[in-house]
Amino acid sequence: MNMNDKDRRSALELARVMGLLGGLVILIAGVLSLLSAFDRRYIPSLDVLVNIATYAFLLVVLGLVAVFASMRLTGVGWCVMMIGVGLLAYRFGADFLYEAGPILLVLAGIIGIVSKMA
Repeated sequence: MNMNDKDRRSALELARVMGLLGGLVILIAGVLSLLSAFDRRYIPSLDVLVNIATYAFLLVVLGLVAVFASMRLTGVGWCVMMIGVGLLAYRFGADFLYEAGPILLVLAGIIGIVSKMA
């Protein structure tokens, strides 16, 4: 089945929107994870605080990379990178709602690859 240029652009635009939404969800998850450490009634120990801060920092960085990459889904390399970022962010995901972000990134990368290869 051949895709014409209009279908290819539509699929690529869908991948960009899904990548942007997934990146924003991951970015918000990282910020909320960082803020959750200070929302408790007691001060967490230093090792717990460092652990929370490390995971939150990784999620923020992965979210920023995903937002940046979603704007540049012009080649297969960017799509593969989007899948990799989604898989890494899924590994660090914590809550039910925030697992939607990495899943959106993986789907965006797959849709981008299919639209480029078709």
